[in-house]
Amino acid sequence: MRRLNSEVVDQILQLRRSGRTYKSIASALGITLATAFRYTHPGVRERKRKELRLEILAHYGRGRLACVRCGEARLPCLSLDHIGGGGRAHKRALRRRGNGLYALLKCQGFPEGYQTLCMNCQFIKRSENHEYCGIEVVKYGNTK
Repeated sequence: MRRLNSEVVDQILQLRRSGRTYKSIASALGITLATAFRYTHPGVRERKRKELRLEILAHYGRGRLACVRCGEARLPCLSLDHIGGGGRAHKRALRRRGNGLYALLKCQGFPEGYQTLCMNCQFIKRSENHEYCGIEVVKYGNTK
């Protein structure tokens, strides 16, 4: 997605203040409807992203917006976990991450194989299951 120069953004805002709809602004300036909507309705995309994230985390948190292992409920700590591991490879194959993955899961009807974990529990699970994302693990200690 390329950014519009400040002159075009100013034109969009000026036309919006004059009462024009985003559709008429798009046709007048030769920009896409999505671009015109983004600049005439600030905050809508961010709100929808947050709502989708909450919905996904609550669903995979067994109906609660919390970690299924420890109960941590602070939203910045929560994330989606692939139960069987391999989340990094899965996201790379789909070419989706974050809300793109959340939208895909919702469209697929919330498939099994995911859970809501806090980041501490994510790292503990990764350590317990020896999931190291393709990184060679160096063991410290006595090498005799």
